[in-house]
Amino acid sequence: MTLLTIALCVLFVRLGEWQWHRGVHAQAEWDAFVRGADAPIAPGAQPLATLPRFKRIRVTGDWDAAQQFLLDNRSHAGLPGYEVLTPLRLAGDRVLLVDRGWVPFTGSRAHLPDIALRDLMPVSLTGRLDNLPVGGLALGHAAPAADGSWPKVTSFPTLAELATSLRHPVESWML
Repeated sequence: MTLLTIALCVLFVRLGEWQWHRGVHAQAEWDAFVRGADAPIAPGAQPLATLPRFKRIRVTGDWDAAQQFLLDNRSHAGLPGYEVLTPLRLAGDRVLLVDRGWVPFTGSRAHLPDIALRDLMPVSLTGRLDNLPVGGLALGHAAPAADGSWPKVTSFPTLAELATSLRHPVESWML
């Protein structure tokens, strides 16, 4: 009984340390998010990869409305749906993926939601730099289909997979 008590005490101390480190990591992410809340910058020719995560930026470019991605298995207010990722062509032949938000699931994967852009004029956007969403245990990962149909439905893709589908390199952050 004494050995069992000691083993449980050691286990609980280890679990407490693990939880403590998770809290430290979460606080560091929050601090980085708050630091990025200052006035947005226009990166210009500066590579976006040199900017920190959550940095607010202002970019101007043209939508690539013909090639969009639907990130599958996303929910909002308990409803299933997709996150819409649209490429924005920047000066210097650079492409930045923009998360345009959530759209509801139509009830059938054969009928995708309407994500068409009505106005294709150059746009100026302000937002924060972030990583693509990742699955906790990488379950449900699905690269974009290699066929020529658009929009492409995908789950937790990598930047390399999206760049391959676009046939063009993409910035290392998304907006």
